[in-house]
Amino acid sequence: MTSEGYVTTQDGVRLFFRRAGSGPKAVLIPNGMYLLDDLEYLAGERTLIFYDLRNRGRSDHVNDRSKLAGAFITTLMIWTPSAAMLASVRLM
Repeated sequence: MTSEGYVTTQDGVRLFFRRAGSGPKAVLIPNGMYLLDDLEYLAGERTLIFYDLRNRGRSDHVNDRSKLAGAFITTLMIWTPSAAMLASVRLM
């Protein structure tokens, strides 16, 4: 089952996400919406969270540079179930 929506960060920026699976371990996949079909088979035992970074895809556009500093840490704080694993890391 796949769901999608927005999550609002502590500084008010909305990030678009798609979630597949409901397993106890989460895999965060930044800027990886195009990988959903290829990785969905992993969702049987995990929760896959694909999300658009700030200024990308369907997430909010940010003009305030102070909201870009620490954006990755803020994202992790939002989506850190018991054991989060990073599929990839791309910092702006």
